Amino acid sequence: MADRYELVERLGRGGMGEVWAGWDQRLHRAVAVKLLAPGDPAESQLRQRFEREAVAGAQISHSNVVAFFDSGVHDDLLFLVMEKVEGASLAHLIDRDGRIDVGRALSLAAQICDALSAAHAAGIVHYDLKPQNVMITGSDTVKVVDFGIAGFLQATFSLAHSSALAPAGTPQFAAPEQFGSERGGPSADLYALGGVLYAMLTGQPPFMGQNAWAIIARKMSEDAPRLDTLRPDLPVGVGDLVAHLLERDPRSRPADAGEVGRRLRGIRALATGHGPTEGAPPATVLDDSSAQRAGGLGDGDVVLLPPLDRAVRLARCVEDPAVRAGAMFWIADALARQDVDAARRFTLREVGDEHLGWVLLELAEQAPDAGGARQLLTAAEPLLSPHGDAARTVQAAAVIARVAPDRAGPWVERVARQLPVMDGEDLPDVVELAAALAAREPSSAQLLLPGIEAKVRELCFLMTRESPGGSWLWATAASATRVSPVFGARIVDMVEQAVLSGPDDDRGRWLRLSRLAEELAENGYVARRVAQIVAHVQEPHLVALVWKSVLCDATYEDSAETRSLLDAAERAVLGPRRTPPPQLPAQQPKGRFTRLWRQLVDDHATGTAGTDTHVAWLVEGVARHDLLRAERSAGLITSDEWLAYAYLRLARAAADQRTVLVGRYLERACLHVLAKVRKNFGSADIRSLIEVFELAAAHDPALVRRTEPRLRRPAAADADAWGSVLATAAKACAATDPGLAEQLLAQAEYLDDGTGATGRAIGEALIALTTTAYADGSETRNTEMARRILRTTAAAGETNFWSSSVPSLHRHNPAVLELLLRHHRGEGRDHLIALAAPLLAPEDPDRAEELVRSLADPEDRDDAFADSVVALAQHGSRTGHE
Repeated sequence: MADRYELVERLGRGGMGEVWAGWDQRLHRAVAVKLLAPGDPAESQLRQRFEREAVAGAQISHSNVVAFFDSGVHDDLLFLVMEKVEGASLAHLIDRDGRIDVGRALSLAAQICDALSAAHAAGIVHYDLKPQNVMITGSDTVKVVDFGIAGFLQATFSLAHSSALAPAGTPQFAAPEQFGSERGGPSADLYALGGVLYAMLTGQPPFMGQNAWAIIARKMSEDAPRLDTLRPDLPVGVGDLVAHLLERDPRSRPADAGEVGRRLRGIRALATGHGPTEGAPPATVLDDSSAQRAGGLGDGDVVLLPPLDRAVRLARCVEDPAVRAGAMFWIADALARQDVDAARRFTLREVGDEHLGWVLLELAEQAPDAGGARQLLTAAEPLLSPHGDAARTVQAAAVIARVAPDRAGPWVERVARQLPVMDGEDLPDVVELAAALAAREPSSAQLLLPGIEAKVRELCFLMTRESPGGSWLWATAASATRVSPVFGARIVDMVEQAVLSGPDDDRGRWLRLSRLAEELAENGYVARRVAQIVAHVQEPHLVALVWKSVLCDATYEDSAETRSLLDAAERAVLGPRRTPPPQLPAQQPKGRFTRLWRQLVDDHATGTAGTDTHVAWLVEGVARHDLLRAERSAGLITSDEWLAYAYLRLARAAADQRTVLVGRYLERACLHVLAKVRKNFGSADIRSLIEVFELAAAHDPALVRRTEPRLRRPAAADADAWGSVLATAAKACAATDPGLAEQLLAQAEYLDDGTGATGRAIGEALIALTTTAYADGSETRNTEMARRILRTTAAAGETNFWSSSVPSLHRHNPAVLELLLRHHRGEGRDHLIALAAPLLAPEDPDRAEELVRSLADPEDRDDAFADSVVALAQHGSRTGHE
């Protein structure tokens, strides 16, 4: 499309046309492409909305608003090109999970406020804010989308006035004034935000009715229902804020989105806190007398020894109360390891008494001896509220069950009493608790089973009526199999029948069943039963995809169960008579297998053995368990493209299993990719070659030398993309063959068009040289390498680049890292500093503090200070035990 964009996969159809996943062949990045097809009866209005979305999106530049890149016309198709968001819509999350956790809901709402503030500052009102138009990435970042009916506060654009466009908004969420003669202003978006927050916390919008007109009539004549009547358990202030947002009179709503964001963050800070990263060891401290002799920081009646004294100073630099509490939690955790009383005094002052119990509980779980664990548990239990929320109660009971199962009874009884009113999302944790108790305290486990079964039955009934999301039901069923075989089988049967009886179409049922099968296989459930669940799936393409996912997740200790699952997968994907025999070699054999081999080849040639895609997916799943068996299946594939895919997956599995086969598989993958490149080059070939050389860097660096003569750019290949391949190959051989790496880099630099893709790859290769072959370089060499890195990565300050590079530089060539910190002035400078400061904090806290204070964004500054506190605590722990 437009000689630039490749349409990869249709993602869905929206209010103005179709949305496709695409690939920008010029900049080599994934994009989303929205298309408006001609011939729609409402084409003129849709064209206006389409144009409005392009102009509105171009005016706003903010991390919480989807970025717009391009627009145009191709073969009478109007198209918009925008950022591709990897994630799900907020509507999907609400449909799947019902209520969203309070802390998460407040965080998401605050990010929506940030997006609205940016839009309103640009003179734009969204007018159609709703869960469907809020995307959530994998890191829980909000992206507001679809400005198709946006209004412009300053009418400077050559577009139809927004009030001329229909619809005026979605009735469930739009403000009452939007359905009158005037559309209203920014406060209309705040009203919609109130409805979105209401839906996140209750699972439904504040106003419902039989049709749109009924909803509009209610909004015009009735006040919104109070949120705290449905959710009296919410933190103080949430109900009042939502009521303020949902005022019928626009003048009675909050002043602006910025004010609402600040209120949301304040409520969340009071309601939640940040604990230490799971599994990371906190610091140790000396006793008070030793600290005084060492000149430690006196914190009232608590004396802290370095590095914890400096950690406290850094933590107090954090402005956000919630982030500061998380940093202080680390220090409290460290103090509790030596002096519980000192930790209590410090925690009361800096964090709050409620957190000390959780610090002690964590220490009890980590204690090296049972006596110490019980002592810590005795100190922790009185500080743990017996009337806390369900999730906290289950968490406490689980820890106590692991540390001292004989003392878990009262906590298990509390969990059992709370079960009937628990949210579904807490149920898997309750079942995990029952599984933990089943072996050591079966009587306590039995207290939970009737309530669990009743709750599962209730949720399954709801699924047959309402088709809610059921991720927690899959996890519940999988965990139940570890409580007891009979109980587990009963729960699995209930969930399976609920899915089959639900209101979904066939594809929806199949997808739900696939998730259930994946969870069961991951927990090592009976292979035959897993295969029976997958057997409900009928669509061939989906059958292969489901089996790939199931096999990739499967974890079985019994080799017979593993073989049973692999047999079932091969029968489903390849056919019952076309499953490769156990000894079938990769090349045509002689003797008793010759006829069978030819039958297999003939079946595949006529399409009866499934497509190359399906077989390649099967290979990926089987390789996780049996490399040679997967390799035999790969022999059924005929196309170079899917052979390359299959051997790459074999190589990854071999690398994970640390076998010598990884080199062989990489070689074959590389040969098939290069063969495909010569026949019919495609953009996917670039990604495959890059993947080959990334694996080769760790497992077969000599592969680059062997294939270098064939790394000649095909005529159809984009110069910048091929430059990325050469730079990745250079990175792979940097440690073992720096001369060849420099030759490949010279070719890549010649092909670099300055758009960033090749620059990033060259930068990574330069850092590979800097941290391996040139690790002990002279001052002149270090200066030259820093200069080359900065020059080639000027347009490449992305997170992934620095995330992988900074730790390696700090370990192997800190001199170059310091040069980069001093001289970097590009887009990625702040991210470079945020990654480097925590690494530098233990050895040079003054330098770390200086770097963090130079960050412009307050949130980035807070996070970097908090990360530095964690680093200091970890360093104290290591040095304290040496």
